[in-house]
Amino acid sequence: MKRLFLLCVGVILSPFPSEGLSHQQAIQKKVSYLSHFKGITGIMDVEDGVLHIHDGLRLQANKAYVENRTDCGIKIVAHGNVMVNYRGKILICDYLEYYEDTDSCLLTNGRCSLYPWFIGGSTMTISPSSIIIHKGYISTSEGPQKHLCLSGDYLEYSSEGVLSMGPTRLSICNTPLLFLPQVSIMPMEIPKPPITFRGGSGGFLGSYLGVSYSPISKKHFSTTLFLDSFFKHGIGLGYNMRFSSQENPSNELHIKSYYAHRLAIDSSGAKDRYRLHGDFTFLKEKTRLSGEFHLSDSWETVADIFPNNFSLKNTGPTEISLSWRDDNLFGKVTSSVKVNAFQNVKQELPQIILHHRPVTIGGSRIFLENRLEAGFLDFHFSDNILGSNFSSWRLSSAHKIYRSLAFPIGILTPTLSGTAIYYSRLLSQNTGHWQLSGALSLDYRLSLQREYRYTRHIVEPFCSLLKTTRPLLPPDEPHIFSIKDAFHSINLFQIGIESRVLNKHSAPIPPSYLKLWTTYIFNEPYAKETFPKTACWFSLPLTLQNTLSIDAEWIWKKSRWDHLNIIWDWILNDNIGLTLEFLHRSKYGFIKCAKDNYILDVSRPLEILLASPVSDRRNLISGKFFVRPHPYWNYNLNLRYGWHHPNSPSYLEYQMILGHKIFEHWQLFSVYEKREADKRCFFYLKLDKRKHKHCHPFG
Repeated sequence: MKRLFLLCVGVILSPFPSEGLSHQQAIQKKVSYLSHFKGITGIMDVEDGVLHIHDGLRLQANKAYVENRTDCGIKIVAHGNVMVNYRGKILICDYLEYYEDTDSCLLTNGRCSLYPWFIGGSTMTISPSSIIIHKGYISTSEGPQKHLCLSGDYLEYSSEGVLSMGPTRLSICNTPLLFLPQVSIMPMEIPKPPITFRGGSGGFLGSYLGVSYSPISKKHFSTTLFLDSFFKHGIGLGYNMRFSSQENPSNELHIKSYYAHRLAIDSSGAKDRYRLHGDFTFLKEKTRLSGEFHLSDSWETVADIFPNNFSLKNTGPTEISLSWRDDNLFGKVTSSVKVNAFQNVKQELPQIILHHRPVTIGGSRIFLENRLEAGFLDFHFSDNILGSNFSSWRLSSAHKIYRSLAFPIGILTPTLSGTAIYYSRLLSQNTGHWQLSGALSLDYRLSLQREYRYTRHIVEPFCSLLKTTRPLLPPDEPHIFSIKDAFHSINLFQIGIESRVLNKHSAPIPPSYLKLWTTYIFNEPYAKETFPKTACWFSLPLTLQNTLSIDAEWIWKKSRWDHLNIIWDWILNDNIGLTLEFLHRSKYGFIKCAKDNYILDVSRPLEILLASPVSDRRNLISGKFFVRPHPYWNYNLNLRYGWHHPNSPSYLEYQMILGHKIFEHWQLFSVYEKREADKRCFFYLKLDKRKHKHCHPFG
């Protein structure tokens, strides 16, 4: 009886083969490899299967026939919802033949998508070197309704990205408009059509029409030609080029040029306008060669000629630099020259910089950092400024030594630094040629943190003391080529706190940050009227794409803000977004190249600073708003309103862009701009950009 019981249990628990297949087993059964058919003669049918022929060819069809021939190897015939992945290109067709000996495919009613372009034809022959299409087309529309289409009896797309077409016709909404001769273009590598049109009216330019043509538009090399007709001011020509190395895309060259004949700044006279801009970067191992050049007839050229540029970029410097680096050393040779008469330029003819990275002294924990600079500097004022140019040989040696001391509570870092500069020429001939200055700083920090379930809160109270010696030369004696030539005795003390809330997990929400500190400057008569000041920097992410930022500084003795910046950035989704910024500068908010540099505050009387252009009193409200109420319509608004600036009236500038999708992938943009100097309206037509995840509405 016991044996019978054990036998029944074993029968019940023993596995039986199942007729059903799991999902993974079904997929494996449907996938066949070409190597399995080697040596097999005859024909094999594959229904609803996937054939992985090799790494460059994989096809799927309702029915496929595999035939092993002795003369040409394996031949595959597929039909019924055929989809083939050939060397990274996905094609769809009704019928396909594949031949192993030539590694080529013949497709019937085939089509291929290379966004934003769609190509297809009645018959297609694909091989490693080209795609040949008979009775084919290239269009920006995927469906049967071809909004903009080039069609012809013969099209060939080579492996280099060149599309060659025989006699073709241009059609819009299936209506032939233009017949073209044989032509070759490169449309697959670019997100825009080879030819674009634009036009506008108003402002300095008046009415104009323009056309641009991109004869070469490959991934690593492209060129664009411009031709504009200004009905009141003549014609304009332009040429842009972009090049990058295929082996190293970081090696790149950009050139932008434009010339307008008899384009006047105002109606009183005629003047040719021109602009030549370029930059390049070449990297090899630890060496970097870079440079840029800007040649233009005036500051206003960019604003006058290029209308679609609400945020203007002024003419920059013309310079070249060669740098190299290793684990302990960084070197750089720079040279800059003045090429535009309207610019203030510090010419470097040339300048050499050698920076020794921090290293320990012996076996101690003391770090030493060195920096050497040598060169001939020549400062040239603009022709519009009444100033005397000055030049000098300059040799600078800066050294810094520091060490961090860990205490039971906090870390103290004392730093001792010194700078020596030699000038061959000075403003006064009765003084020495050496400038010397030293500094001692003490920085103390205490790091506290607390763990929560999802976040980590870090709090760092800190205080720092900075003492700089009185320089050997008075501030008015040496030439000031840059902020590194300015020295003054300073006694500065700062105390504050930093707070960060970090996400313990990889959450997309950025961390919260707060820094609050007070700055004291003592024993300096010029600074006692405006110091101490309390500043804060605050960033609070309310949600994933909703952030509030504040940058402010309060003057206690004047009971007013030195400066106040409030930025609110809110993005609901891809269809609506808003950015608002309020900027306030009091008359005590001086223009500085670095906020934490207080030499200006201690070296000049407050009355002189308030009466000078460095007193930057103003208010500004700027904003950006984007909304897409319908998939075919979108609206973008850029606005800025400024007031309370000395000797300047208030102003309101804005730009409104209305976009409308007129074809499947084409958008027509109508733009209206109101600037302080003029008003403009213009239009342009372009293709949609490929959508990306979490795309910012403002780009």
